Amino acid sequence: MTARMIPLSELEPTDRGMAAAAHVFASVDDIRKVQRLTGMATLHAETLADAIEHGDAGQAAAAVRALVAHVRAGRARWAELDSARREAAR
Repeated sequence: MTARMIPLSELEPTDRGMAAAAHVFASVDDIRKVQRLTGMATLHAETLADAIEHGDAGQAAAAVRALVAHVRAGRARWAELDSARREAAR
């Protein structure tokens, strides 16, 4: 198998990918649910591992983009909910 470097620019989530990931978290209204949903990132990690195993750089890059988008969206929603919780506690 010949190793191929994937440019960092190919690993950055697209706007469409970020919107899709944000949509997954949009209706979540509880921090614990955000944690559980963020755990779904393991599915993207499995896709990444399979792509690497089979030498499919394109699929590996797509899996990284999906994984990064999912984690970023989860963190953003977590921050929103945590901020709202702190405001309510005042």
